[in-house]
Amino acid sequence: MIAETFVAHDRSQPPFGLSLSKPVLSEAEGPVLSVSKWPCAHSDMPFDKLRANGDFVMCNGNLKKPFFRSALAMLGMVSAVAWAAETPASLMAHYAQAAGVPVSALSAARGEALYRTEHAGRNGQTVSCANCHTANPKQPGQTRVGKRIEPLAPAANPERFTDAAKVEKWFRRNCMDVLQRECGAQEKGDFIAWLNQVK
Repeated sequence: MIAETFVAHDRSQPPFGLSLSKPVLSEAEGPVLSVSKWPCAHSDMPFDKLRANGDFVMCNGNLKKPFFRSALAMLGMVSAVAWAAETPASLMAHYAQAAGVPVSALSAARGEALYRTEHAGRNGQTVSCANCHTANPKQPGQTRVGKRIEPLAPAANPERFTDAAKVEKWFRRNCMDVLQRECGAQEKGDFIAWLNQVK
């Protein structure tokens, strides 16, 4: 492929006075990058829109927005979606790995015990997961202020344990509320292992 010369310019210092028909090759105008020809396939944009959209590149004498920046942004969005699309099984595998044990070492019995066991709460009253989520995790629960909680068991609520960020958020919040500490990786794996088998 034929190498061409790009000149990058920071948008805080727009290249006023530059000719759109003549590339500037001076390093005083910005870092000169030698890259392959393919980014030039990126469509032309009006000069004012390029100024509003970020840094510039000089390509074949025309100011263009770097193609690779858009590509990296799109890749980041795809990665975020891929991370969010979890399953109970994939989360169990993740927590088992974090705990340094095989998935087969996760215990549904321990998970159920974690769910049902009462602990001393912050106000001196006993509290358990079942207090808000009910004794049957296939049933909707209720917060202390009366807000509905969708069923915790994936069999009754397929959206459970499909978003890793939400799973971590609620484990952190609820473990601190019930246990007065964060749950360990194996405890999380046990918990999901039990709920995943509730039919």
